[in-house]
Amino acid sequence: MIARPHWSAALSVISMAMVMASPLSGRSAPAQTALPGPASTTSTDGNDIVVEGSRKTLRHTLKQTLDTGPQSQLARYEDGFCPRVDGFPEEWSPIIEEIVRNNAAEAGVLVKRPGCRPNALIVFTDQPQQLMAIFEKANPSLSAHLSPAQRQLLLGKKRAAYSARVVQQLDREGNGYDFFSNTIRNAKATRLSTNFRSDIRLSVVVIDINQTPGKTLRQLADFATMHLLLNLSVKTLDETNPSSVLSLFMPHDGVAVPAQLSLVDRATIEGLYVPARNNFTADNQRERILGHITKEFRAIAAGK
Repeated sequence: MIARPHWSAALSVISMAMVMASPLSGRSAPAQTALPGPASTTSTDGNDIVVEGSRKTLRHTLKQTLDTGPQSQLARYEDGFCPRVDGFPEEWSPIIEEIVRNNAAEAGVLVKRPGCRPNALIVFTDQPQQLMAIFEKANPSLSAHLSPAQRQLLLGKKRAAYSARVVQQLDREGNGYDFFSNTIRNAKATRLSTNFRSDIRLSVVVIDINQTPGKTLRQLADFATMHLLLNLSVKTLDETNPSSVLSLFMPHDGVAVPAQLSLVDRATIEGLYVPARNNFTADNQRERILGHITKEFRAIAAGK
């Protein structure tokens, strides 16, 4: 029996997290078990092959996948990551949450202990478009960094999954500042760094539970991990590389469905979260991520 989503509970968590966003304020074996339904075709390891000259392609992919928002900077969690699953069968929800936690920890994200106040929600429902619209209406900050066209793209189309996040701009030390007077303490901007950093304060991914049969818990958790930890562009909901777990619910036309985070997926998260600070320009951030991806491929090529 599929659990019904607790919309009021999820709305309560979002409202609580919105207050927090104020400027003043080991992998389980069952993860590979497919949910009841038609069997899905999966790849073996999700690793991609990088050929000569692909750095340009990867750079373009990163630019299309990661949204810089009006701050022209890639956002990430800085003050701790605490995921919660809602609307899924109780016996499986903890497994998904554990995988997401492990993914984040392995990528260098500060993960809060179980029982923490959630700031990253994975919500399953049979009406994802309607629920995402309810969330956004209740808390407009979820789409405040989107243009009108991007907001329409997010909410105006029926699809298997939706995601949004609250992004807050702080000074490079994590303090609020006066936007009206542009008062910044200890200003030390350079060509590569800025006086600001963009923090993800809350992220939400809403998934159509009717499209989960045939998907493994690993696939669902890895898919959610990408949407929660990265400030993804709205276009990634409909267009992405078929080797990425982000394409889990997209047509594959004979191409194997990704079984887990690809090497590029995992290295992208690591490349964003490994640096101790995040007060860099978007171009510098993307180059750091690209460098990390390249390093991972070289390690595989060297047999490490």
